[in-house]
Amino acid sequence: MQVGNCVKVDFTSESSTEFSGTRFTGRGAIDRLEDGRVFGHLDDGRPFMCFPDDVEVIPVEACEHGYDVACLLCGFGSTDGERVWHSKK
Repeated sequence: MQVGNCVKVDFTSESSTEFSGTRFTGRGAIDRLEDGRVFGHLDDGRPFMCFPDDVEVIPVEACEHGYDVACLLCGFGSTDGERVWHSKK
């Protein structure tokens, strides 16, 4: 698990804030790994913070259009060999 990985998340927030009790589920990307927690954002733009057990890394593979480096149709690109996902709007 590393910064930039595309992930699936599914957890309920228990943060004693306005987001407590909110279920976070969907695809997203890891922005930061710090103090045993994963910080990232979902494809819809919502930020999340959770434990690594709540995150499943989606393996890098060729997209449905056959590209493994960049595809404007799917919305991902690559920098330094690491796949970077961009939200489709």
